[in-house]
Amino acid sequence: MFQFCQIEQYISIQGLCLSGCEERKSNDELRDLVKSKLPSVGEVAVESDCLGPILSASNSGGIVLIAGTGSNLLLTNPDKTQARCGGLSYLLGDQGSAWWIAHKAVRACILDRDKVERC
Repeated sequence: MFQFCQIEQYISIQGLCLSGCEERKSNDELRDLVKSKLPSVGEVAVESDCLGPILSASNSGGIVLIAGTGSNLLLTNPDKTQARCGGLSYLLGDQGSAWWIAHKAVRACILDRDKVERC
């Protein structure tokens, strides 16, 4: 169970840009939970971890690439249209992520040890 802190000052806006927050319905549910637990917070916004850096840097769009344990890319145009790549988990497509790089390295070592030629 989460234990929430006591907020002594009024916070007018709380922005949460989190991994996995790609769906409006679940984002709204998280927003409502935060607002119910922290009623002294005014507005609460929940968005993708990709959208936060773009909105922080520019109001006319931009591109962000996350290449950590997983990978994700988001392009936001000035007209608010978007294009995405990655963010599908290690099983379906996180090319360029730390997991993907490690997987490729370990696989290459095993193939070399087993004397398997690459196609």
